[in-house]
This record gives sequence, structure tokens and C-alpha cells, in this order.
Amino acid sequence: LSADTKMGQITLAIVERDEPKMVKLVTQGSPVSATVWVQLLPQGSSQCAMKVTVGTELNFFMRKMVEKHLKKAPDGIATFLSQVLAHV
Repeated sequence: LSADTKMGQITLAIVERDEPKMVKLVTQGSPVSATVWVQLLPQGSSQCAMKVTVGTELNFFMRKMVEKHLKKAPDGIATFLSQVLAHV
């Protein structure tokens, strides 16, 4: 998955799956190294709840520069994924 963001183009690659509960992704070609966990909980036959967690390892100065964007990242990723998956 690739998307243009305020931090530039971000590519997420799947590195682990525990179907149908969890997908682990990592950033590629990004100025910020991050791991994204997407957890899914079925709710009925055609819906599910989604929780997105983003983990990063940044030094103090980098963290201050991207902190605001990182706080918005889980909601943005969840919105992006829900839009993509709605058309599958």
C-alpha cells in the first residue's frame, strides 16, 4: 500500500498476518521507520471493528518534528484502509 502524505510518499508492506485478526505492516522508503498493527474484530457477518496502532523509534529531535503527524496517523490509516477495503 502506498499513499502520498504531508511527510511524503509512504509505502506499507505486510510482514506478518494472523488471519482474520491482525496484520502487521512496516514502512518502506520513508524518512520515518514505523510499524503498524491493524487489529480486526468481527461484528456480524459483514462488518468488523478496526484498531490501528503505530509504533516508531525516533530520537528526541525527530519525535518533536513529527509528533503532531504521528498522533493523527492511526486515524488516517484506518480511514484509508476502510475506504480501500470498501471497494474490494
